[in-house]
Amino acid sequence: TMTRPVAQDRIKNLQDDVMRRGGSFAPDVNPFLRDAALWRASRAGRSRVQTRAAFLHELVQLAPIEIGPDWRLAGEHLLADPGTQYGFLSGREADEAAACLADLGLTGVEPDEVWATVRAWVDRSGTQSSPMVTVGDSPADLDRARGTWHAESSSVVYWASGWIENHSVRDYAKVLRLGFGGIRRQIEEQLAGTDLADPGLPRKENFWRAGLHVCDAGMALGRRYAERAAALAQDASDPGERARLEGIAERCARVPAEGARTFAEAVQSLWLAHILTCGEVGINANSIGRLDQILIPWYEADRAAGRLTRAEAMGLMQELACKLYLEYDVQAITLGGLD
Repeated sequence: TMTRPVAQDRIKNLQDDVMRRGGSFAPDVNPFLRDAALWRASRAGRSRVQTRAAFLHELVQLAPIEIGPDWRLAGEHLLADPGTQYGFLSGREADEAAACLADLGLTGVEPDEVWATVRAWVDRSGTQSSPMVTVGDSPADLDRARGTWHAESSSVVYWASGWIENHSVRDYAKVLRLGFGGIRRQIEEQLAGTDLADPGLPRKENFWRAGLHVCDAGMALGRRYAERAAALAQDASDPGERARLEGIAERCARVPAEGARTFAEAVQSLWLAHILTCGEVGINANSIGRLDQILIPWYEADRAAGRLTRAEAMGLMQELACKLYLEYDVQAITLGGLD
């Protein structure tokens, strides 16, 4: 009788775990997590886009950090599930709201004050309250011989409303190359070299300052997982378990704050960056993009240096696939094609 490889038993355990949870979600997430993060981000002097970016940073700092058994790839989605809305939209009682907010560090803050902040962004159905944005004109016969795509009609080149920028493909390869720390340094260089006579400066600076918050969120996410893994490793009595947790701590101490050096770091950086994408815009068809083209430089370098076997790389890909699983939605990947 052939015995099942231990590595395959581990992957089967991960599959069962993530399917039981319906996706890579942390258990028992505070239902007022988004409310508290938005309230903390909504400071005087911040534009709407800067508040949005700061919201992501606050979400990272408030979200629970869990590392489950058997996983070598760390990271759970920041929200409880794809449909997570603001706690104030769920009809909970005032006493429960106050207790949940206090658990998130908002002791002494009146729930009505936080609710007012939420109402400034969404209506009671959860719809973003910001106006429709449209760019560009389309020809009059654009919709000829084509079915209806959206209630707004496709009469413009681009449209977006509020935070609805999912169905997107982010530049994950840039994060893997530079890390959020490297991207932050690029932004700081842009800010330092601003031309005060540039009439477009206010718009550019607004975007750059929002970008600083996003970079800070990425660096904080890796740091929190590194600290959690290191603490768990100290308490681990089993040498194999300690090694697993120390490996996570070492990788997350590096990425996604800085550029990846190995294939394992690249996969970890990619997944944490994807968590940020889903935390910012909601989990709804957020595409990874051309996964093979993004990861192949690190795979080839590690294979050439003898640091990685094909089986080890396959294990990391299986684990990433488990992390990307959602019973509700798709997280698209492109494989193959040009080059």
